[in-house]
Amino acid sequence: MNLGEIYVKYVTLPNELAIETFNNFENRINWKDNCRILDVGCGPGNVTHDFILPTLPKSTKEIIGIDISTDFIKYANLHYGNNPILSYKVMDIVNGEVPREYEGYFDYTISAFSFQQIYNQKAAFQNIKTMLKPGGEMICYFPTTTNTFDVYNVLSKQEKWKRYLHDYALNCSPYKDSHNVESEIGSFLSDMGFKIHYLNFERRRAKFLNKNFYYTLRALAYENFKMPDNLFDEFLQDFMEAMRSLKLIKIDEDNEEYYDCSYKLITFYIVKET
Repeated sequence: MNLGEIYVKYVTLPNELAIETFNNFENRINWKDNCRILDVGCGPGNVTHDFILPTLPKSTKEIIGIDISTDFIKYANLHYGNNPILSYKVMDIVNGEVPREYEGYFDYTISAFSFQQIYNQKAAFQNIKTMLKPGGEMICYFPTTTNTFDVYNVLSKQEKWKRYLHDYALNCSPYKDSHNVESEIGSFLSDMGFKIHYLNFERRRAKFLNKNFYYTLRALAYENFKMPDNLFDEFLQDFMEAMRSLKLIKIDEDNEEYYDCSYKLITFYIVKET
């Protein structure tokens, strides 16, 4: 299986959060007719196609999904690119230049479960702001911290993984050690020129079965750490050992081992000030 297939089959938490979030926002957003939408960090495109697209008005003019991963974008265009209003493009929201034709182009930006991998959020939001029309709106949600970061921290100190994980924090949320996330993010968004219409922060848990964890980790970690294929089995073994040492592995009622993932989810709805 390629990276896109692995992600779609084994990484299901983004799907669950998308259903929940867009149900919650059903009465909060009055979608404009003939709107253009940007999905930032679209991954392999399934959330864009399966969960975002069905909530939009039939008059929607265009949806563009962007992601830094060429593997994900290739998968997305192959499986979902036949829809005339839907396309996927490779773009680095942090370090990439905004194409001139996208300046002030979009009515809405959506980012579903991706900003936890962006450390330089100021650069990302500046580019998003540039691409939104005046009064353009954004829905965003992501884990500000998760106990997965603790595992990476343990492994980053081991000699054999240092070269791959020495800067792992650059692929993590800048709020992972924050004690007042709501206030920090609220102030940050206001300073960036957005008006906050909704902001919610809550503790969550997710369950990842050990028997599927090889694929889950491969889909989530491969793009960030660029680890050679021949080292991945050993990395998974050490990753599991680190999780056990941190007491993150539990046993469920079916006697199945699983990773007990705790995380803090931030969700917000903001509008670009005119």
